[in-house]
Parts: sequence; structure tokens; C-alpha cells
Amino acid sequence: MAVSISNSRKTISNSQIHEFQNLSKLGSSVRPLVATMVNCSQRFLLQGKHILLIGAGEEFVWEAVREYNVKITLADRDPNNKADKCVHKFIQCEIGDRNNEDINAEKIVQLARTHDLPIDGCMTVVDDYVPLTSLVCEALRMVGSTPEAARKSKKKSLSQKSLEQSRVNVPFLPNPSLFAVKTHGISQPEDVTGSSNHIQYPALLKPEFGACSYGVNLVKDEAECMRYFVNTKDSEKMTNDPPFGKNHGSAMHLTEYAQGTKHGVEIVVYRGKLLAAFVSDCGPTRIPQFFETSTCMPSCLNLERQRHLITAAFQCISGVGHTDGVFNVEFKMTPTGPKLIEINGRMCAWFYRNWVRTVYETDILFLNFLIVCGIQPNVQPFEPTCQLMAILCSPAAHSKALSRPGIATPEILAEAHERGEIIYYEMEPLKEENTDNECGFCAISVKEKSVSEAKKQLLAVCRKYGVDTQEHPAEYVLSTFVQSPSY
Repeated sequence: MAVSISNSRKTISNSQIHEFQNLSKLGSSVRPLVATMVNCSQRFLLQGKHILLIGAGEEFVWEAVREYNVKITLADRDPNNKADKCVHKFIQCEIGDRNNEDINAEKIVQLARTHDLPIDGCMTVVDDYVPLTSLVCEALRMVGSTPEAARKSKKKSLSQKSLEQSRVNVPFLPNPSLFAVKTHGISQPEDVTGSSNHIQYPALLKPEFGACSYGVNLVKDEAECMRYFVNTKDSEKMTNDPPFGKNHGSAMHLTEYAQGTKHGVEIVVYRGKLLAAFVSDCGPTRIPQFFETSTCMPSCLNLERQRHLITAAFQCISGVGHTDGVFNVEFKMTPTGPKLIEINGRMCAWFYRNWVRTVYETDILFLNFLIVCGIQPNVQPFEPTCQLMAILCSPAAHSKALSRPGIATPEILAEAHERGEIIYYEMEPLKEENTDNECGFCAISVKEKSVSEAKKQLLAVCRKYGVDTQEHPAEYVLSTFVQSPSY
């Protein structure tokens, strides 16, 4: 499409003459102008669209609803959900039983039809509701993941096996099987015996449907695997905590332990076409549970390795059958290339959406809204505008450090956020009890111009507020964040 721009003062023409004389700046004057017009056009197309959201999800969704002027119908099981005041319509629906997803999907579809809702798209930002959302999309003939793709990405060992058996064959791209690791199902103690014949130890014992590294353990041999498996099963009997996988079953599996650095890729696809991808780095995880300790964006890897990760992410989601949406894919970058950790069949949660928006001036939630409504996003190839780096705090490592009135508390960190000293994101309230729990409760971030400046500033913040602890030494958890050459 050709667009005519009023240019009576010849400002753009003069700028372009300067660019032709300085070829490294070619296109820089017009690109932001066109990007702004395209963004305004896409906002106009999305305005007033009616989206069915399965599960309440994060608070940032409700802020985006107001910003982009979309209408959200929320289907959730909690009749007292506070989000019901933020949406166009709230439908309370008992959808907690994961053993009857077909019935749950039919409930939502029937309620949508009963209320005569003019739905333009359907999505979720909650990992537990990915399979259910795929069934609703299929029933309503909406753009989204197929039930088969959702099932493959939800079950971790099935993701790996699907890649091993994938017939996706794109010229000049590596086969998805190159990114898979071996797995072995563990559903009962007897399955541990002889597992060394299938998986090389040390190996990872993982829940099939867990999240955020809950229940993950590095085991050195069959005896240690048996001990952790039995302990995990005993723990499950004593808790209703969904992260142990009870929402979709409590099966576990062994998987190869890939050596290397951990990375996340937020990837955007539409009709099977790769539109955008954003790579972040994770610092050294806390072994043996693999809790994340730190993260940064953009990635410190050189451009070639970042492209390897983006290619791997695209091939992996294509290998399990995802064609439309925003997905989060986690990898280990090993000496022989990327190896898949897991595929999340929905966009990233926590603070990563805001990070992508800050660093690349691109809102992946906005792109997700467009895609589910059948609108192809136009994504401009922005250069990163800054460097973000964060340390992730857990009750086990930081409950004492962040319980000092007047020195360091969540409230004090929130005040530092308001002053612009840090970027503070609270995942859940800090609880005094159960301080051995490794679940993250907050992220403390800084924004600087470079990796070295961000690391220096974050180290100073950690020491100031006492989060540089013996259990979580800031110098060590930030040690892998070193700027690499471009190639």
C-alpha cells in the first residue's frame, strides 16, 4: 500500500539526503514514521473486538484491555474473581476438572452461545488452560492452537518425542529432532529400576505437567532417582499445590541433563510464518531444583547463536503443530547447539511481556490479541533500546533479607520502584512460613545502556538492599552475563 505524507517543509527529503550521504543511517528518518502509522492502523483494526479469555491470568491483561479498547469475556471457575470488574462480561464456569476437558469446553461454548456473544477470538495466558482453550477454539472455529498441538506441548516428554518423530522438512532449516533430548516415563517406582539403560545419568527427574521448575531434581543415579521420586509422591499427597502437576496429572519422567546456559525465546507466528522472536538469558540455576536466579534481555549471546535459538524455537513449535500465536520456548545452549527444555503453549508470564515492550518497543500481548482475531500483525525489526537485568528472589534465599523494617522489605522495594531506582515486580506476597519453598516471589531489575553498566548497577542494588546473600550470591548469579562480540 502506498501512503502519501504531507511534507511541505521538505523535512523528510532533507533527512533522506543526509542518509544517502551516510549509508549506515539509511531509512532511519522514515522508518519510525511508517511504524507509527502501521501501529495506529492495527490498533484501529483491533478496536472493539470481542475476545473470549479462558482463566483470569495476570493483571497486565486488564491494563491492556483498557489501552487497546478490546472487549473481554472472561470464563473462570472462581465466582469471586476480582477480574470480573475489569472485563466486559464475566462467565463463572466450573472448569477445574482436567480429566473432562471436552465437557469443560462444551460448557464454555454453550454459555457463549446462550449469552449470544459476538466472539472474534479466543485465548488464554494461563498455562493450565492451554489444552482447554484449544478445544474451545476448535469448537468456535477460532484462530489458535489445535488440541493435538496443545496436548503435545503441555506434556513435556511428549514434546520431546514429537520432535524426535517430526516430519517437518523445511529446506535449509535443521530437522526438529536435532533439538530433542531423550526421555523415559516414570509413573511408578518400578519404572526407575533399569532406567539407566535408557537415560544416561546424571539426569533430570521432572513432572510431566509442572511449571517454574517445581518438582525438578538432578539425580546422579537410580538410587537417588528412586528416593526423589518417592519423596515427591509423598509430598503430593500432603498438598493441593497445582505446580506439582495435579491439575493435569502427577506423572513424572526422566530426561537427559543438557549442559550449557539457559535461554528463553518469545516467538510470534501467524499462519505458520515466523513474525518475531525475542531472546533472553537466564543465570546459573540453583541445583538440584533448578530455580531461576537471574535473567537479562536482550541476550548476551552473539547474533549467530541468537539466530540458532530463534531457528530452534520456530522448528520446535512447528514440530508439535503450533501455527498461530505467541509462545514461550526454553532451551539449553549446549556445545552442540540448542536443546529443548520445554514449550509453553501460551505467551510468557511474569515480567517478560513488559521487558519485551521496554527493550524492543513491541507488545507481544497486543500481537496475541491481533492473531487470535485473525489479523496478521506487522512487526517492525526494532533494535534493542536498552539492557534489562534482574535478580529473582525466593523465600528460601531472601525471606530474612527482605524482612528488615526500614532497610529492606517488599514495601521499601516498591517505593524504590516508584522513585525509578529499580524495576520491582512482585509475583506473590512474601510469607514467613514455609521459607524452604523455592518458588519466586519477586524480581528486582535495573535498566541501563549496556550489559556491564546493568550488572554494575544491579550488584550495587543487591548489596544496598541485602539480597546479595550467602544462599544467593549476586556476583555468581550474574556471572554469565557478559557481552559477546556481534559474531
